[in-house]
Amino acid sequence: MSFFGRSMDADSEYGRFRQSGFNFEALKATQAISSATQHHLVKVYATLAGCSAIAAVGARTHLYSYWLRGGMLSGLLCFLSVMGVLALPHNKATAPMRYGLLSLFAFCQGLSLGPLIETILDFYPRVLVTALVSTTLVFASFSMSALFSRRRSWFFLGGLLGSGLSILCWSSLLNVWVQSVALFRAELYIGLALFCGYVIYDTQLIIEKAELGYRDIPGDCISLFTDLIGMFIRILAILADQEEKKRKRSRHNEYHRRERSSSRQWE
Repeated sequence: MSFFGRSMDADSEYGRFRQSGFNFEALKATQAISSATQHHLVKVYATLAGCSAIAAVGARTHLYSYWLRGGMLSGLLCFLSVMGVLALPHNKATAPMRYGLLSLFAFCQGLSLGPLIETILDFYPRVLVTALVSTTLVFASFSMSALFSRRRSWFFLGGLLGSGLSILCWSSLLNVWVQSVALFRAELYIGLALFCGYVIYDTQLIIEKAELGYRDIPGDCISLFTDLIGMFIRILAILADQEEKKRKRSRHNEYHRRERSSSRQWE
């Protein structure tokens, strides 16, 4: 999900790109990605891997620390650190500060995931590794799809994804009062589909910005890292829900087996 919201000079090349809007000619751009953009993508994905490792440290800190745990404070720090990265100008002088705030964001994001991971480890320990592997494979698949697709061919997804995410947020608020299990499960699958779409959209947006000379590694990494975390949370919840269904079926079958065994003994 793109967090790129800072205003830029309207006369700049990227500013003209933002103002050009959606048009059919933009969809026909099939030029190969330049070597400079390829180098930028390597840096973005390397930074993304580093953020994932830092988030893992944050989640582990929640599990083994008594004082430093995920909660409202870690969520607030996530928001403030993201705003700091996006508010600071993109230049060499502010690069250390922006990378520091990016690392803080990743660590606090891991802390915030700590309670969910702790619950999963208590009840469904085998699900966690499966969710990690599945998220990695799904994210890599959609990223490769965006990289090898015709340039700008998925830009039309921006409006659809934004509308879908807005509807999903309102339905989540509604479900706080309705408490519908079916609606909750629908939100998980629809949310996963939306974040998969955002991976494609954000990847192609990063490529176009880089082709136009705007190469912001921390800002681009935040977009992809947010997509990755959103996918991981939903895949983890879906797998845990499926595991719970299996356990219920197993308990149900075991109960009926014992009932049949008991009835035979009385006969």
